[in-house]
Amino acid sequence: MQDKKKSDLTSVLFVLKDRSEGNLLSEKIPQIDNSWAVQITDNADEALDFIRGNNIDVLICDSEVNDRPGMALIESAHREKPGSLAFLRRVTQPNSEESMELSQKKIFFLPGNLEEEGIYSHVSRRILMRSLSENPNLLSVIRRMKKMPTIPQLYHQITRELHKEDGSIEFVAGLISKEPSMSTRILKAVNSPVYGLGYEITEVVHALLFLGKDATQAQILADSVFSSYPSESIAGLHIQEVWKHSINVSAIARHISMQIDQNKKASEVACTAGVIHDLGKVLMAANLPDHYSQAVKIATEEKIPMVQAEQRVFGTNHAEVAASLMGLWAIPFKILNSVAYHHNPVGGPKSPPTATMALYMANGIENARSKSALGQRHSEEIIDQWGLATQFAGWLEDFSQK
Repeated sequence: MQDKKKSDLTSVLFVLKDRSEGNLLSEKIPQIDNSWAVQITDNADEALDFIRGNNIDVLICDSEVNDRPGMALIESAHREKPGSLAFLRRVTQPNSEESMELSQKKIFFLPGNLEEEGIYSHVSRRILMRSLSENPNLLSVIRRMKKMPTIPQLYHQITRELHKEDGSIEFVAGLISKEPSMSTRILKAVNSPVYGLGYEITEVVHALLFLGKDATQAQILADSVFSSYPSESIAGLHIQEVWKHSINVSAIARHISMQIDQNKKASEVACTAGVIHDLGKVLMAANLPDHYSQAVKIATEEKIPMVQAEQRVFGTNHAEVAASLMGLWAIPFKILNSVAYHHNPVGGPKSPPTATMALYMANGIENARSKSALGQRHSEEIIDQWGLATQFAGWLEDFSQK
């Protein structure tokens, strides 16, 4: 794969009291995402000089640097580079009055106790949300969403348990087993022929161990959405077909991601994003049935992918809608990013990560495998740019036989 050009990088400046901490961040964060170009300083004047002479996408500033308030430094930076995202970092949470002041000055709060992965996820989520919010049509669709599913207490309970250092997968399995429909969906998911396990998983706890933490949470989130709209069909959208497609895409994306770089975390992100990547279709059809029926009609009559018909009718699509809404549900950034760009992986602000590439290819493979009339096919040109054309041909052949 090609090296990233300078213009593809996200320029991030940390202004921190502790230079040694900054040096650690500058070393570790690019290991998480090599599209971040990290600069570090512990001097407010030096920071302003750098900002005046360079492009800055993100400024992260401690609440006080060189006896200068971080807020004042950020305001000076905003006058120089008004388009940059700014974060004030401190350990204590802002009170309501401070939160209002930060909001008015377009400054985001960044918890000071976050480690590298947390900082990356927190900031990247804001970058993605701003990118999506630049589409006024998307904002219009979101504002018209009235029938939103209620995220069940079980989801929050399981999320808390899974994120504990001593969290028990057996305890989580016990909670899920009390919900028959949820248990059935999870067992059906892991026993999908696309996984090709060669044996049947019959116990919820074994299914969760196979899926992993994030994919388990995604299954529960997806179940809450699908169960909120029990109809077999809404505005011409066949709900069970969307569910089956999502499960198969999840399995294929997991496999492809592991084949690309043997990174278990990336494969879990791809698997998780696969489960929820089409939830936007369900939400749009349920909330805006007349318009969505029109999109289905256009796609059917003109034999074009559903995503193109949505774009024509709404000026946005289900991928962007899903990512925007799930951003409010504290879904991790890497999963949101994959969902947002699974139809247009080169449309994001920076080069796509492994999970996004895997989800894009998995979606194309499953649409070809199932002969979906309204599903988007893959672009050979895009896959060739990633240097994966040969491997993709093999994956396409393998999964087409399952």
